[in-house]
Amino acid sequence: MRVFISWSGELSKQVAELLATWIEDILQGIQTWISTEDIDKGSIWFTEISGQLTDTGRRSTKRQKPCSTGRSSS
Repeated sequence: MRVFISWSGELSKQVAELLATWIEDILQGIQTWISTEDIDKGSIWFTEISGQLTDTGRRSTKRQKPCSTGRSSS
């Protein structure tokens, strides 16, 4: 699973970077994507972020399963 982490401003950037590290250290199998680490200098940032959001959305919708409560609807 991939987690897209967004931030705006210096304080939230610091929080986002700490959160990304924590998620990858604690939650097995989770990959984070954060612009400060995953966009190469000189890249077109808007294209990179759009692509990651699209990819993350595609992955999450493929893995979602309907929730079943075990109750009948009658």
